[in-house]
Amino acid sequence: MAEQSERPAKADRGVIAGRILSGLAILFLAMDAGGKLIAPAAMIAHSPPIGLPADPAFYRLLGAILGLATILYAWPRTALLGAVLLTGYLGGAVACQLRVGSRSSAMSCSASISACSSGVACGCANPGFGR
Repeated sequence: MAEQSERPAKADRGVIAGRILSGLAILFLAMDAGGKLIAPAAMIAHSPPIGLPADPAFYRLLGAILGLATILYAWPRTALLGAVLLTGYLGGAVACQLRVGSRSSAMSCSASISACSSGVACGCANPGFGR
């Protein structure tokens, strides 16, 4: 009996790993959304030319959409909806990068990794999703 209380079960490890991955994804995405909301001029200046409007209002809109999807992902009851919305948002980011021929871009890679990790983390942190 004492051994079971000392060592976490395999499912508990998955939940812990999922929560850590979710926390990292939420932190990364919240910083990105905050940057777009607070300082859109800096985001525009450091963005590669991919054909998006260089309008601060447009970047604030992107930040608001990303922030809303991140909040939905962070809230456990709406985590699945948030993960789907984030996957769509980040998939659009990858599509924009590929459209201009930036195939080996670090931005495309980080967006793909974030989208995949948010889905995996959502499944690990909430084992009931697969049932």
